[in-house]
Amino acid sequence: GVGGYHGGFFNASKFSELSPKTQASVCRITLSQPFFLFAVLFIWSLTCIAELLKCKELFERLVLGVPIVSSMAEAVKLVEEDSSEHDAASMVVRGLPFGMKLVLVFAGRLPRLG
Repeated sequence: GVGGYHGGFFNASKFSELSPKTQASVCRITLSQPFFLFAVLFIWSLTCIAELLKCKELFERLVLGVPIVSSMAEAVKLVEEDSSEHDAASMVVRGLPFGMKLVLVFAGRLPRLG
């Protein structure tokens, strides 16, 4: 119904009131269009693979590619930039402490669990 399972119009107990023939027909709806089902599952699979590849790339860049330093004080380096507009300074990441890498690994997984 409208709003899905948690919407105000879905009532699972109504299914038992249908005839056995109608119940069987309803249960076969997903297989009534096998090519459409295959296309949807294929696109979903490609999306999952792309997401896994992004996760792998981020892991390699942030965790494996960045050297380990002993503290956050050593993690960044101040770089002076010569600019005609103004004198600006920026920070460059030189490395990350092991604990920060653990935080990145576990905190990076939290949004994907939801």
